[in-house]
Amino acid sequence: MRQKLNFLTTRRDVLRYGAAASSLAATGLGPASVLAQEGGEFDEFKIGIWSGVPNLDPEQNSIRTCIVCQNWIFDPLLFRDKDTNELKPYLATEYSYVGDNRWRFKIHEGVMFHNGEPLDAAAVKFSLERRKSDKVGSPFQTTFADVLDCEIIDDTTFEFVCANPFPMMPAYLPTFSIMPPKYYSEHDLSYLALNPVGSGPFKLVEFRPDDVVRVERNEDYWGEKPVIKRVTATIVQEDATRVASLLAGDFNITGRPVMEDFDRIDANPGTRVSATIGNRVVFAGFNFDMPPFDNKLVRQAANYAVDAAIINEVYLRSTGELMASALPSTVPGYDPAIEPYAYDPDKAKALLAEAGFPDGFETTIEVHPGWLIAGMEVTQAIANFLKEVGIKVNLVVSDAGTMAAHINDRTAGPIYVQSWGGNSTFDADSYIQVLFDEGSWSCNHMPEIGALVQAGRATADQAERIKVYQEACRIIHEEAPWIFLYLQPNTYGVTTDTDWEGRPDEMIPLYYLKKIA
Repeated sequence: MRQKLNFLTTRRDVLRYGAAASSLAATGLGPASVLAQEGGEFDEFKIGIWSGVPNLDPEQNSIRTCIVCQNWIFDPLLFRDKDTNELKPYLATEYSYVGDNRWRFKIHEGVMFHNGEPLDAAAVKFSLERRKSDKVGSPFQTTFADVLDCEIIDDTTFEFVCANPFPMMPAYLPTFSIMPPKYYSEHDLSYLALNPVGSGPFKLVEFRPDDVVRVERNEDYWGEKPVIKRVTATIVQEDATRVASLLAGDFNITGRPVMEDFDRIDANPGTRVSATIGNRVVFAGFNFDMPPFDNKLVRQAANYAVDAAIINEVYLRSTGELMASALPSTVPGYDPAIEPYAYDPDKAKALLAEAGFPDGFETTIEVHPGWLIAGMEVTQAIANFLKEVGIKVNLVVSDAGTMAAHINDRTAGPIYVQSWGGNSTFDADSYIQVLFDEGSWSCNHMPEIGALVQAGRATADQAERIKVYQEACRIIHEEAPWIFLYLQPNTYGVTTDTDWEGRPDEMIPLYYLKKIA
């Protein structure tokens, strides 16, 4: 029997913690136009990072917490507006699709990397080639397989040449970092993982993997200088410790406080909650290379065995959106006609018997708890539900780097708990391509999905793309490559001396942040 909780909230309650976007009108493009210096400066701004940061080379990882920190050091061509979430130029001054599978960009003149190299069209070309390099082995390599080349027109103008219209190109660019060619050619991968150099508003001072990232303001920044002189980001993976540090004044921002701490954070003088609906899906994936999860009946049985609704209720106060397939409702291509698997342990047992496992079996579930809110508790709940239908689960806890490597080389699991924020693209391609078939974060084999990925890339007609992705979602629901769980809200604890608010894209950019006097 389900036990009701007396502190439930709703998705509407999550939104009430967010910024009132209508009262914060965007004033233009790039950092120079959105920054206001009212309230003075922060000598040091302290952030509690919720999961491991093993690497700061943008092409050696695709871990969210790494991307958050890299965003302070590197500049993207485009960025998402903090109020509207719309894509806008950043390093780019303008961009357009010019036909013949080409995207043309112009970038600011005179931008310099931290080491003095110029940021020009040649640097963009180098950065693309590095992303596509077999030697580097970027986790984004397959995602950019259809971006064939970067043709230089002049120092500030270039065209991405694609194999098809690649309509999602702009959506991928906020997390495409531009790098200095000479520096990244002179050093090996192990050195570059620890010593990043970009053109961003902050320069690296110190990096100890999975411990601390320290950066200082780039006094020669091409845009408006941030009001923060130094940033210290400390990795604290225990939820309670991060919240305690925030309440004690040791952090200005901390990510992913659990719902039970919201009232405590808001009641504490000097701290508040900021939360918003994002695009991070949470699921338990199956490794198709590890029997019996090559059997669809077993995968479907696991979905009927796990009560995702009660997990959402207990650990997210029902603020999560239950998932029925690969896409959240925040992404075009979501199909509301597909319904989540019902909680039906009897049906789960029947499917296991039909698959040849009337007495169940023993398996392993792998998790890095920091990748989702209440990660350890959610994983244990999944294991308990599976046990009730005869699937005995052994729990393995991995650090972020190990977990990512296991998924990327298809040795995870055979059940692995994961979350995915879609590379902050809000485009279906970044879920369907990355998480299925030959995608870099896939442990399944679904060639029919791979074919639909290419169909979605072959047309710039958004209505046609939506049809393609809805078909993919119907197949994914039926094949059950995951235990489908929920869309997770973005939650933060923030001190009241800053105007920073949580963002749908999960990033923590600091260039526009203001200090409140």
